[in-house]
Amino acid sequence: IKTQIDQDAGNQQTLEESAADITITARSLSIKDGGRIEASTRGKIKAGDVTINTTDFVDISEVWVNSDQTQKRESGLFTQTRNGAEAEGGRIEITTKSFRLSDGALLDAKSESDFRGGDIKIDADEVKVTDGAKIIATSQKSRGGDITLDSDTLTVNNSEISASTTDTGTAGNVEVKAKDSVLITGTLPDNPISPSLPEDPKSPAGIFAQATEGGTARNVTIETDELTVEKGARIAVSGVPLTEQGFPETEADENGDTDESNLGEAGKLTIKADDSLTLDNGKLVAATGKNPTNNEEAATIDINVPGVIILDNNSLILADATGDGVKGGNITIEGGVLVALPLNNDDKGSDIFANAQDGDGGNIRITLQGLFNMNVLGDTSAFIDPSGKIDPSLAFQNNNSEIAALSFSGGQSGTVTRDITNSAQDPELLPTAIVDPSALIVANCPSSGKVAVDELGEFIVTGRGGLPPSPLDPINQQSVLVDWVTLDTEEENIEEATSTPTPDVSYLPMRGKRRTVETPTPARPKKIVEAQGWTVGEDGTIILTAEPNNVTPKSNWYNPRSCGSKG
Repeated sequence: IKTQIDQDAGNQQTLEESAADITITARSLSIKDGGRIEASTRGKIKAGDVTINTTDFVDISEVWVNSDQTQKRESGLFTQTRNGAEAEGGRIEITTKSFRLSDGALLDAKSESDFRGGDIKIDADEVKVTDGAKIIATSQKSRGGDITLDSDTLTVNNSEISASTTDTGTAGNVEVKAKDSVLITGTLPDNPISPSLPEDPKSPAGIFAQATEGGTARNVTIETDELTVEKGARIAVSGVPLTEQGFPETEADENGDTDESNLGEAGKLTIKADDSLTLDNGKLVAATGKNPTNNEEAATIDINVPGVIILDNNSLILADATGDGVKGGNITIEGGVLVALPLNNDDKGSDIFANAQDGDGGNIRITLQGLFNMNVLGDTSAFIDPSGKIDPSLAFQNNNSEIAALSFSGGQSGTVTRDITNSAQDPELLPTAIVDPSALIVANCPSSGKVAVDELGEFIVTGRGGLPPSPLDPINQQSVLVDWVTLDTEEENIEEATSTPTPDVSYLPMRGKRRTVETPTPARPKKIVEAQGWTVGEDGTIILTAEPNNVTPKSNWYNPRSCGSKG
């Protein structure tokens, strides 16, 4: 199915907006063996939109190959504004319960002109892109279209979702909202059709916003509960070509100078995963070849995971800068706990880098409840090979898990800021006074009686001589050792303080006679006061007194060593 606006076809102001649109409403839709739905324009009128609405599923798969295996045609949905057209590309919009794109099939919204490419939007409970399939929005000199996926689950297996520009244009944004989970795994397969056909270069599967030839990449945003990137896959916003490991790939001439004409500007990568982020030989990359122009957050990675972040099996989080004076990107990680595996360092470690090849290093800010098995590199020694040459990927190949924000060519190093509340790893972060003791301890005892019994608690110290201020401090120089004493029980104190004598019945008056009886005065309870002083009896007994007295303290047996003392 195809609609096309020819070069000289009419005027956009006189043509109805929906004239070239394609709309399919059905229970299900299957497209196979090179089948296509396409809407394009060569003229001044916008290309048509392709809209699919099904209640059950949309399944697009397979690639058609001719009999002598010299040509191929992918199954898929396509909108295009062709070279020389003076109008925008159309939208591709799919609403269904289950969307499956597999076996080399395509969703492609392309702009070859100076006008904006179309957007791609998928709304489904389940989205699966597998086995070499691609969802791509591409542009050359114009603004590329955006890709928006709204689902419960998203699986990208040996496949690609990409918004890119191949010239001086600006790539579109990629936004994924998957309520439950996102799984990105594997690498794109080599051309499986025929040895006579050109082979596609093997590259990682993933989600990308990328620019080459001086263009500008835009942003990738992923929101989900659980995000997993594994088996060599990556999520990247990049303005430069990347190696298989995920580092910038630049070629220098015989003088060692790098051709910067093909270096572009990276966008921003935002990850929000409520439960977990797992990188198992997976990579998150923001790599730029230009300093930001209109986007102050260019070449940055922002990760927010309240749950657990796991870096395993040589995984990488990288905000890198290539080019003369280009500053490294920034990385912000916030949330729960980050663990770099393996803990025994028997295998290759995982890294977090915000480095710059020729400018100032970027900044890394980590705010977590726990950070385990990661060290901060303070210089570039781990990146220098035996010949003395800087290799940005060298530290990535060792067995350690490291964090670095460095400059490799004389610029200022960036900063690594860690705010970790895990006391096991950073005991020095614990406050010396958690609460104000004066607000918890009263200066005198409660009044006697039942109220005092209810208010008083218990504090038991084993041993003699009191407690030092800290378990690490010596006994106070004026502490005194005293003999054990016993106090009256609580019942005896209460009885003594509240009892009165029972009157004698012989004092009662006789019938008919008036007699005066004198009531005995109750015994005054003993009054206990705090000791204000003490003295020594003849037998050496310590006697506490109610009145203060002047006592000369004993000399200090603990003689602290001064800094200037010798011996």
